[in-house]
Amino acid sequence: MAEDRIEVDTGTGELLCEIRDRVALITLNRPEARNALSDRLTPALRRMIKQCGDDPKIGALLITGAGNAFCAGGGCQGHGRQFNEGRGGV
Repeated sequence: MAEDRIEVDTGTGELLCEIRDRVALITLNRPEARNALSDRLTPALRRMIKQCGDDPKIGALLITGAGNAFCAGGGCQGHGRQFNEGRGGV
């Protein structure tokens, strides 16, 4: 049987997603930053996890990282940007 492969638009190059044979493969794509989470990557990752989890055609979800690291955690660059732009805060 030929392997079905569908690329999914995540809205950012920092996150890649493809579906192969009912498995959603999500790749954190910031190898230069050891795939640290960012203001773009984090919301895209949340959306893709929800979207794939809600899709009855997807049976499994695999999250991986590009390059030599899975995820270095939260990146410090850009933290507080939403607050400083008036979109966050308490």
